This record gives sequence, structure tokens and C-alpha cells, in this order.
Amino acid sequence: MATERKEKYRTQTSTSIDKLLLATLEELAKEQRCNKSRLYDEALKLLFKEYGKEIKKETEL
Repeated sequence: MATERKEKYRTQTSTSIDKLLLATLEELAKEQRCNKSRLYDEALKLLFKEYGKEIKKETEL
């Protein structure tokens, strides 16, 4: 049985990623002493900015 996580503003997702990108991400996470989730969030925000896409607000979900 899976345990239910009680993180209000986060959701779990699964994807495949280039091995070299992942290795670099893991290295960066260690160097910055942060988790990969934080770096994924930061990368997605930069991607959305690059494409001129506003991040949805809580009320829009």
C-alpha cells in the first residue's frame, strides 16, 4: 500500500530524462545542497518565462 503524502501544493509526476542531463542535475543539487525538486521547479519557471507562459494560479486549478 502506498503512503499518502500530505504536501498541499505539490504533486508527484514521472518522466524520462536524458542521462547526461540527470547526471548534471544531480551534481548541481549536491553542489547547491538542495533537492532536485527545487531545481526542476526553477528550470520549469525559466522555461515558461522563455516561452511567455504565465504560471497558473491556485484558483485556476
